[in-house]
Amino acid sequence: MFFKILRILLQGGSGRPTKPRRQAQPKPLRQTQSETIVVTKVDIRERYDEERAISQDGTETAVVGGVTTVVTAQVTTQTIETQILSGRCYVIDGDTITIAGQNIRLFGIDAPELDDPYGKISKQKLMQLCAGQKIKAVCTGDLSHERQVAKCYLADGRDLSAEMVKNGMAIDWPKYSGGAYRHLEPDGVRKKLWRCVARQNGRMPANT
Repeated sequence: MFFKILRILLQGGSGRPTKPRRQAQPKPLRQTQSETIVVTKVDIRERYDEERAISQDGTETAVVGGVTTVVTAQVTTQTIETQILSGRCYVIDGDTITIAGQNIRLFGIDAPELDDPYGKISKQKLMQLCAGQKIKAVCTGDLSHERQVAKCYLADGRDLSAEMVKNGMAIDWPKYSGGAYRHLEPDGVRKKLWRCVARQNGRMPANT
């Protein structure tokens, strides 16, 4: 009897036998598959290999990625036609002649006007040079008081402008000639043709 009571006390005080407690089974661990995503930054650069070419019609083309495209830029060329007059001439003054009705101003020089000192002598000298000659006038494209500016040559190739300066009947005009005839001027010619010098310097006095 004693042992029965002792057993009851050990079992928690109730007369019912206690079921042994189940040991909690550890929950199975979920195997999670970790995925590592590596992100690599890639700089995408479009590379264009351009080959430019100028076609015969002046249009610029470019080859981009193997595709030929027409570029808006165009190359233009300017053609300058040189007018050449040839024939007998009529002398107007020391630096002006007429060929086939076209008034021509001798290139790069300045001769006295007809009413200037030595003006008529200058005209006579040019008439002597041109007498019986076929004059070749190569126009520069410039105009001077409605006259074509031209380099004029005698049949033997002599430059009329140079001949007039060498004979002291005109002086070099550096503004237009670049000084091409200055070395041909005789000594003292600028004092003799002082009105030409005044005209070149913008101090042309009134005609007397």
